[in-house]
Amino acid sequence: MSILKLMIGRLYRKLSFFFTLVVIGGSTHFAHAQYMDIDSLETLLAANPPETVKVSLLYKLSRELVYVDPIKAMNYAEESLALASKYNSRIDIAYAYRILSSIYASQKFYSLSTAVGLKAQRIFEEEGDSLGLANNHITAGNLYRIQNLHKKSAEHHKLSYDYFKEHGPSYRFAITSLNYGEALYYLDSLDKAKTLQYQAIQLNIENDNSLAQTFSYKALGLIYKKEANLDSAEYFFQAAIDISKVLGDNSQKASTLESMIELADLYEQHGRKDEQLKLLLDAEKYALKYHRSNELEEVYFQLVKYYAEGRDIDMAHQYLDYYQNIKDSLLSATIADREGLLNTVYNSMKVGVENQILAEQQEYSESLIKKQQTYLIIVAVLAIIAFFALLYAMVSRAKLQNSVKLLNEQKEQIRHKSEELEELVMTKDKMFSIISHDLRSPLQSIIGFSELVKKHMDSLSQAEVIEMMNQLSDNVSATLKMTDNLIQWGRLQMEQSSISPMQFNIAEIIKTLKDVYQPLAEQKEIALSVQVADRCTVYADPNHSELIIRNLVNNAIKFTEPKGEVKIICWENKDYTTISVEDTGRGIPQGMMDDLFNLKITSTRGTAGEKGTGLGLMLCQEYAFQNKGKIEVESKEGEGSVFKLYLPNKES
Repeated sequence: MSILKLMIGRLYRKLSFFFTLVVIGGSTHFAHAQYMDIDSLETLLAANPPETVKVSLLYKLSRELVYVDPIKAMNYAEESLALASKYNSRIDIAYAYRILSSIYASQKFYSLSTAVGLKAQRIFEEEGDSLGLANNHITAGNLYRIQNLHKKSAEHHKLSYDYFKEHGPSYRFAITSLNYGEALYYLDSLDKAKTLQYQAIQLNIENDNSLAQTFSYKALGLIYKKEANLDSAEYFFQAAIDISKVLGDNSQKASTLESMIELADLYEQHGRKDEQLKLLLDAEKYALKYHRSNELEEVYFQLVKYYAEGRDIDMAHQYLDYYQNIKDSLLSATIADREGLLNTVYNSMKVGVENQILAEQQEYSESLIKKQQTYLIIVAVLAIIAFFALLYAMVSRAKLQNSVKLLNEQKEQIRHKSEELEELVMTKDKMFSIISHDLRSPLQSIIGFSELVKKHMDSLSQAEVIEMMNQLSDNVSATLKMTDNLIQWGRLQMEQSSISPMQFNIAEIIKTLKDVYQPLAEQKEIALSVQVADRCTVYADPNHSELIIRNLVNNAIKFTEPKGEVKIICWENKDYTTISVEDTGRGIPQGMMDDLFNLKITSTRGTAGEKGTGLGLMLCQEYAFQNKGKIEVESKEGEGSVFKLYLPNKES
């Protein structure tokens, strides 16, 4: 019976609101009187109301969708701004700017958010609109909160709280209560924060605002957790999650995921491991569904920690692998979302936002993406080191439990582990050297080059632009090749590289690679030739074989002077097939021959200044060994080099 009353009450409120819409007709601020949920607002918008009413509906929808679907929120805000500009309604223009500021802040476009928020504030002040200023204080408070400036955030939320407490409407007073309460939580004023959140919950129940309840329940969970009242904290985190299930796609994503992560942490504190794991896996699915890469990163961290503490190293390693593989795709999705937002920003600029602000935000977005990629590499390296350190600690603990009669054997094992640790340190140093020098330098060069093109675009001819873009493309391609070698090498170090040998004709791969490298050879005026029989059979992994030959041919071209010659020759013997890559290049100094296939080798520039990582030959040798083959080198400085790859021609 209570559910029926609730449904009748909701229907009555919606019909009342629609009746208000019909009666007031052209008033653009009718929506300030009564809270409407997303579905109801979209229903009214679909009814094709007058444009003077539609502008406020669009604003309201955009405001409700900021933390639900920012792309959709941006589209509604842009349409609202266009309509307001058409009728030159300054108040509606200010409200559109205000919600655009909220959207930019939620996506961490702080400079753009501040600029547009100040535009809204200026209009509200000029028009003497105290209600608009109160709403704008909410946006400013949220902007400061996202940047962890909690004292400033509390000041702005207090101003909006005082206004709506005195003037209403109640559903806006509820929003200011929960925002002000959150700001006080971060300032450790927990009792007052708690009172404000309970007040917000009661007001949101009266106004049927389930979306805002998610935020308040999550906030109360955090307050009780900080007070060590874990039972109450668990109740409110679970309540926030339950609301999210009801709301579905219209749920508040960030608050829901934060509640799930915090509740999983409570389960861990209570020793409820099964419930902890189930909730983390649910959080993983939720984050993947809505492309919440920041929260997904924390979820994976908790899962790795869970399995590592449970001594399930395989699962810990698996989730570490998931983290590395999925991060790229999630980052791409995040970049696509942000690209969509930036496209709408361009349109918004047409109605008032300066191009200078847009350029600043684009630069910030590129910088953020670069930082995320760098952070991913560093985290992956540190995770690998931590994983091997954990294994080492477990082995050491087991050895300590052996009897004294195994002392000599223990000493030998310790010596062996010391060598492994030394190799691990060398691996780490090599990795950081490549990241900090070989990858960082060309990336900085690419960024600088892009800035140069951007700043001088108007003064450059089309031919100059094309030439510069070709140079930029070459730099990107070279950096990509270095990154590919780095990834392949990293997989080998983590023993993640699988081998799938089969019997095939390697002549086809050689001929294909000849076509691939022919343009590069022609650029350096190098004669590239192939001498292979129609059939040269090997039993090996085709991908590994192609990688080895590709690196050997690339190096031969790289270190051969113009007018030189590079030959690829293949022939079969009794048990092995030999692939020889011969060049007339500069040759290899005798002092470098012993270190040619290990970490001590350093990157050497080619005859045309080509860059590398120093990993290529080491990758070739390791892949050759994995396929039961080997590589031999003959070289004389100043006369050239011959690299011979031996691969079995049948299964042994």
